[in-house]
Amino acid sequence: MKLRFAARFVPLLGLLIAATSPSAVLAQTTIRAEHDEPVESITHRLMVQAAAEIASATQGKVKMDVHPGASLSGGKIPTMIQNTQAGNVDLAIISSRRPLGASTAATCQ
Repeated sequence: MKLRFAARFVPLLGLLIAATSPSAVLAQTTIRAEHDEPVESITHRLMVQAAAEIASATQGKVKMDVHPGASLSGGKIPTMIQNTQAGNVDLAIISSRRPLGASTAATCQ
């Protein structure tokens, strides 16, 4: 199941970077990415690895900040969705193992 996530996640990031025009990449671009899993999860490790690969592939012109445990959204999944829709977060990965209204506070302690 987690490998399917990686197979979907990395190509999406590639598309995001490819869609960025060369003139926009001249200055450093920062992607704010958030997920609802704890730091020990494979989701977090894959996102951190993807962030390193993105920085390497773009010679540091594109940087991805990874925020675990829905930390930018107060641990609330609905807030993660709202933040992404509002443009406050560029990328949100939501695990399917929790009900939509559930808080992530219990799993991130």
